[in-house]
Amino acid sequence: MGHPPGNGYASRREAGLIAHDYQTHEDQAAAIFRAWGMTKERARASARVLAWADLHGIESHGIAMLVEYDERRRIRPINFRPEPQIVRETPISALLDGDGGLGHATATQAIDIAIEKAKAHGIGVVSVRNSGHFGALGFFTTRAADWGLIAMAATTVFGVHVPPTGGARARLGTDPWSFAAPSADGRHFVLDMATTTVASGKVRNRIVEGKKMPPGWSDTRWRVLSDPDRRRARRPQRC
Repeated sequence: MGHPPGNGYASRREAGLIAHDYQTHEDQAAAIFRAWGMTKERARASARVLAWADLHGIESHGIAMLVEYDERRRIRPINFRPEPQIVRETPISALLDGDGGLGHATATQAIDIAIEKAKAHGIGVVSVRNSGHFGALGFFTTRAADWGLIAMAATTVFGVHVPPTGGARARLGTDPWSFAAPSADGRHFVLDMATTTVASGKVRNRIVEGKKMPPGWSDTRWRVLSDPDRRRARRPQRC
């Protein structure tokens, strides 16, 4: 990929940063998923979600998630060749079982089912169970908005990261949600947010990069503990 003079590429290279095109970015993620045992189709669908997040500035849910997925697969089972099944369905709703796999491809399947139901009946509601982390919610609500539909998505999270207001111990998840509405010019309104001050992935990125967190991002213990392993050990977890 060429870089015109004066675009800052040389300075980024000297700083140890790597610049590459979007397709290479997605291909690298897909290759890692394939190495873990995913089918070509699921690897591509999963990589597409991560690359989309990076492209839209959501680095907490982009290709950096591969490091966390690698950690997860080493400590608990992840089915890298799942066969998701619809276990319950009505004309306007469905329940999809993810067969214990990572959720990017399964969530894409779920939103596509919801889109088809909404196009046919005015509304489509799909729930997913037995499925893992699936990336940025905005990817999926945007997919519906591309079809001229209003969409909402929400999920629980694996980790317990957040103390209640005024509390000292984590008791809640960062449980995110997203809303999208289409626009005539294709520049949709898309809201994608954690139900906390900041997404936990942004805290993780700051720690990995050795950067301090802004005031209000975490409690005192998180600011003091810069080692991700030590920080994780101090956070209660649930299955």
